[in-house]
Amino acid sequence: NYIEAHSHCHPRDAQYGTICIRDSSVALRTPLNVHYRNWQWLIAHEVCHFRIANHSTRSFLELMRQLGQFTETEEWQLQLVEKREKDAKLKREREHQTAMVRVPYILEAVCQKFRLSRDEIIGRGRTAYVVEARREAAQRLRKTGLTLQAIGRILNRHHATIINLLKGD
Repeated sequence: NYIEAHSHCHPRDAQYGTICIRDSSVALRTPLNVHYRNWQWLIAHEVCHFRIANHSTRSFLELMRQLGQFTETEEWQLQLVEKREKDAKLKREREHQTAMVRVPYILEAVCQKFRLSRDEIIGRGRTAYVVEARREAAQRLRKTGLTLQAIGRILNRHHATIINLLKGD
């Protein structure tokens, strides 16, 4: 019940393109042989390529689902994508939590080095000495893997200010 064919798409722009489908006589001579369940699946699959190049993305698989051509294979791929996304999110959260544990120690070290209080570093002061202490704190916090937004929240600053602090080397 499978159709052996080779197909590819030629997008001309964001909305229009050409889908080329060759029968098995041509497909046997190409390295890209694929067994398709039916022509509807094949066409839906190539339509997705007009919008999204990578098969293993959530958006490609969701588009296949919207086109009504979501098979067991796509379901399995979507589960893998969801697992990868979940694992990556957990890893980021763990790294963030680990970095957040270090924050008080980093701020304390910077305070001791510059002989300033924590309130002075996160306060509104803009003297060169305080800004230099703030820059050092931002650099150390960035090395822990914290995002610019997280560092901004810690130092009571907008993330754009943190970008400028880190450029100041």
